[in-house]
Amino acid sequence: MISVNLEFLSMPFTHIDPMIEGQRIHIAQYICSELSKQKRIVYSPIIHFVPIAKKFGMLTDWKYWEELCKSMVVRCSQVTLLKFDGWDQSVGVAGELEVARVYEKKVEQIDPEQYIIALKALELEYDYWVKGIRFVDVYR
Repeated sequence: MISVNLEFLSMPFTHIDPMIEGQRIHIAQYICSELSKQKRIVYSPIIHFVPIAKKFGMLTDWKYWEELCKSMVVRCSQVTLLKFDGWDQSVGVAGELEVARVYEKKVEQIDPEQYIIALKALELEYDYWVKGIRFVDVYR
């Protein structure tokens, strides 16, 4: 049977330090992989579109992506919120949560710290997508 439960992964992205933005994407990718192992189907506009946007010169701010994100929240059965630092000040997260409230979507909050610890323990040696820095170098 095909699952109809699709989760929208909400998280703050924009930061003055591009390294933090890259870390957030990397950690979110890991969290998505872990949720997928639990047979959860997760959609993340940040994971899906930011690499494309950076590669092809698209904007990455909320104003540019607001309509897409809100439309996807409506289509998903729940919002899964990654509570990275600044989540409660993020305009994008606030907009996504407001749509979730209006459409009575379930909101699950995830503290990424447990995943960060697990990711560090794996000692991944993949090159990090921001400035060629490896994840293990960033967290040492």
